[in-house]
Amino acid sequence: MRRATVLDTRTAKTLPDRAIVMRGDRIIQVVADSALDTLRGDLRGAQVLDARARLVIPGLIDAHHHTAYVFPDSITPGGAAVSRLVIRADSIASYRARWASAYLPFGVTAVREVGGDERYLALMTAWMRPTPSAPDFFPSAGALVSHEEGRVPYVGHAIVRDSADAVARVRRYHDAGLRDVKLYWRLREPEYVRATVTPTLHIFAQRVGFAPYTTKSLGTFDRSDAWTPTQRDRARRGYEILAGYVRRMHEAGVGLAVGTDWLDPGHAVLSEMILLQRAGIPMADVLCIATRGGARVMEREDDYGTIEPGRKAHVVIFDRNPLEDPEAVLAGKTLIKDGVVVPQR
Repeated sequence: MRRATVLDTRTAKTLPDRAIVMRGDRIIQVVADSALDTLRGDLRGAQVLDARARLVIPGLIDAHHHTAYVFPDSITPGGAAVSRLVIRADSIASYRARWASAYLPFGVTAVREVGGDERYLALMTAWMRPTPSAPDFFPSAGALVSHEEGRVPYVGHAIVRDSADAVARVRRYHDAGLRDVKLYWRLREPEYVRATVTPTLHIFAQRVGFAPYTTKSLGTFDRSDAWTPTQRDRARRGYEILAGYVRRMHEAGVGLAVGTDWLDPGHAVLSEMILLQRAGIPMADVLCIATRGGARVMEREDDYGTIEPGRKAHVVIFDRNPLEDPEAVLAGKTLIKDGVVVPQR
């Protein structure tokens, strides 16, 4: 790729007139466009994509996803998606194609599932094998919670009765190839200093009319059509308080990442980015949050989040520049996944 305006997600500064050289699924060089001619011998037969000075960023990352929200049968009163999947080799492939179509057209190339359903472990492990036709997938199997008398488990949660049970489950996940695990525990104050926050503003903003995109509700959890004007006004003021806290966290240096935790996640990722900007976070910083922020929270900065040699060849080229108009993230874009241009749908 040549004539790219690359966003340096370490500094939030743009680097004009850059050439990005990719081989296979990796970026091998990022140089001044004028230096590309000196590499001609090494690039014989290579395809050249002209970015035409458009803004180029790493692939977007959804750091808080639940597969069930892509295949929901219903939503519980508490907001959990209930899905009933048929796990066979052909269905796993079919589900993945549907799942990918919920993400790739929006520029999302890596997804972390923070708590799935143990019944679908075969699906999780199959989806972990990377392909240019789907986002890279990092599952954490069931969300582990301790046993408590009378507790009704949330959908997909795995209740552990003692430490031996917990060890057995974690070992099972590890042996299956998973390297992430979701735990619930009560945080102590010093632990907040090390936290990275995924605010999921979209879930709340869409129901008070602040989001650029609204997901149709499948249940009673987030319905707002029966609110009184007083209730709606109170909810809007509550959202503004929430968004203000997110801005203050960013200003204080707390790490942020984009996470959806909701239906229609591709749309939700882009909506989340616009809402972060509307909360008072500069758009350049929002683009860093949606890329390097996700890589950092997943502890996979060696592969994702920056356009640098050695990183995955996941690249988004915007038709319009979101640094000039934040809502341009909703407009057309070209996506490269594992060095391959993803066909537009």
